[in-house]
Amino acid sequence: MLWTERIVVLVLTLALLGATVVLIRRRRLRGEYAVLWVIISFLVLLLMVVPGVLPALAGWLHMEPAVALALGVLVLVAVVMLYASVAISRHRDREKTLMRDVAGLRAELDRIRYQLDQAPPPPPEPTKPKPPSLRT
Repeated sequence: MLWTERIVVLVLTLALLGATVVLIRRRRLRGEYAVLWVIISFLVLLLMVVPGVLPALAGWLHMEPAVALALGVLVLVAVVMLYASVAISRHRDREKTLMRDVAGLRAELDRIRYQLDQAPPPPPEPTKPKPPSLRT
């Protein structure tokens, strides 16, 4: 890989790392999801800063470096997609639970409102005793 290509990849990787940090600070990306992006950024930085890592890895796997890189990218994309799918599934389960709870609370609120609207009438005023009749 030429040095100009390495520099472009380094700049893009540092931009990804910077964007990840900015998203965390603005609370647009939670830390648990950012970990994956930080790890990917550091892996790419490692491959670009230490030029012998990719050929050594490719030799260990008995592959061409380009094929090893493509396989690595494919695995990283699969990991990111799996991680996102798990997170989405977890959020869907929470959403269903919350919807069920809200429906129950809404029904209870309606029941209470109905009971307040159907309050019993106030008790009648007590009758005054009649004075005893006067006999003469």
